[in-house]
Amino acid sequence: STQNMVSPDATTTITTTINGGSSRSRHHAVAIPFPAQGHLNPMMHFCLKLARDHDFIITFVATQYHHPLLIRNLAPVFHDQGLDVRIVEIRDKRATGTTTGAGSVLEIRRSFYGLLPEFEELFRSLRASTTHPSVIIYDFYLPFLLELGTKFSLPRIAFYSASAGALACFMAANQGHRPGK
Repeated sequence: STQNMVSPDATTTITTTINGGSSRSRHHAVAIPFPAQGHLNPMMHFCLKLARDHDFIITFVATQYHHPLLIRNLAPVFHDQGLDVRIVEIRDKRATGTTTGAGSVLEIRRSFYGLLPEFEELFRSLRASTTHPSVIIYDFYLPFLLELGTKFSLPRIAFYSASAGALACFMAANQGHRPGK
């Protein structure tokens, strides 16, 4: 079934596709990937593993650019496998009018940071539902989402989809280490 909710301030439209599920108590992960293919796909695979092997309920947050693709391509898979995976859309009316949602990493991070009130609204609505979130899985490139976990008293997991070597280089660069110094 599909359920549509529009926020009171009309800046966010949340569309949910619900498949499978049962009434017993289960873990519920809310996954918030960086909106790029190399981030969406690995996080979705991880979430599907949680749903299949550990009976998690998954709420997967996507932008208005990726939401229709995920619904069209993945919702039938979730339904066929009896998985309780919900794909919700966060619509940022401040986003540029591109059809791809493309932008620089900094532009996308700024846009997502501006969406914190919409994310908070999503978490309030999820807490009011019968399946309360039990963990937030957020993309490593969106560290400000830690605030959501703090505000809603939820554990947070940073998901990093690149190799360990890339992470080591990234961390070294952030600490001021430069090649040849």
